[in-house]
Amino acid sequence: MIILQLLSCLLPMAIAAQNVGVRADKAGILIGEPLQYEIVVKLPGEGFTLDIDIPDTIPHFEVLSRTNFDTTIVSGIYNLHQKITFTSFDSGKWPIPAYPVTIQKGNNFKKFLTDSVMVNVGYSVADSTNELRDIKPLMEVEVVDYFWWWVAGGALLAIISGNSDLLVLEEVEEQRTAFAAYQSFSL
Repeated sequence: MIILQLLSCLLPMAIAAQNVGVRADKAGILIGEPLQYEIVVKLPGEGFTLDIDIPDTIPHFEVLSRTNFDTTIVSGIYNLHQKITFTSFDSGKWPIPAYPVTIQKGNNFKKFLTDSVMVNVGYSVADSTNELRDIKPLMEVEVVDYFWWWVAGGALLAIISGNSDLLVLEEVEEQRTAFAAYQSFSL
């Protein structure tokens, strides 16, 4: 009974020994540039359940990629790292909000909030020389002239259709002479 009471007193202390932190690799990005955001959770040992509720969409930010948790052990402390890559297409100063983190061991749990991170999203510096530049280098285009192919095709078609007209005329002439023989027989 005394051991159970001691464990029930020590377990909340073990849960209280957690540390949750976030860090971003930059304080400001250009529009469309990636931002590496890392969540770090330090746990005093094994057997903890971790729940971080990060939504798929965040106002003014897009989630590009998200890694699974990577665990390292340093001096008996379990360090869990998750990297999330964000980008933004809205200029301005926007916060990546705080997220709820729940750490649980057995029936005891503790809720944390990560820190929010302010990110300045800006434009790239404009070119002051006002010189026009091509997006891609100029390429030579080879133009093929099909005019003589069309002339040859048309001449071939005229020859073929001209011969078929002659064949039709010969058949009509044969039928006319055959019919003329019957006309001369009529009364």
